Amino acid sequence: MKVGIVCSSESLAESTQSSIVQALFRLSECQSNEPGKVLIDGVETRDLGLHLLRKSIGYVPRSPNMIGGTIRANLDPVGEYSEDQLDKALQQVHLDATFCEDGLQTVITDAFTTGHKRLLCLARAILHKARITVLEESTELTANCESEQIIDQKLKSNSSDLTVVILT
Repeated sequence: MKVGIVCSSESLAESTQSSIVQALFRLSECQSNEPGKVLIDGVETRDLGLHLLRKSIGYVPRSPNMIGGTIRANLDPVGEYSEDQLDKALQQVHLDATFCEDGLQTVITDAFTTGHKRLLCLARAILHKARITVLEESTELTANCESEQIIDQKLKSNSSDLTVVILT
């Protein structure tokens, strides 16, 4: 696993993190004559299709927002994966049947903690076989020690091909 850690002073932290995420996901396009490049494995991201690029990057935000609906809708909104694949991804982040009484049809409610939502984001990255995972470090206010340990353990054991960008 390759790890990149981006730290900045508190006054710049939010804008720096936002800029990094925007650049990685190409949320705003740069003109081809503008200086600077974002390279992933030696390939300039502006040469990749947006769908391929965004599917290749997992994102675990500090405070995730989930779309209304079920776990299935949040993990796989376009119906790309089998129920077995979704269940395996949930098991890998310890959100299995004991947590989700209705399985994939469990509705995401306010009872889901920030830690649970972060684990769902990691499960989505696992499903997509993301080669890069951007992890916003949780704050003391949003931290759930058990969830953070699972995230840390999973990222360390996932793959030697995985690159983790930690935004602190």
